[in-house]
Amino acid sequence: MSLFHPPSHFPPQLAFLWPIIWVQVLMLRAQIRAAYGRGVVYRWSVTDNLRVYLVSIE
Repeated sequence: MSLFHPPSHFPPQLAFLWPIIWVQVLMLRAQIRAAYGRGVVYRWSVTDNLRVYLVSIE
């Protein structure tokens, strides 16, 4: 997963909006690392209006 390559399970109709979503994912990752430390497994998802939210922390 990088700026130019969305995850393989990502919907193709949202692929052109991936840079906007990617920035939100980076911010979410930074918040999780600050709160829980490195190596925490988490899941995220995208709403219909392109907002990234946290689904679960394992």
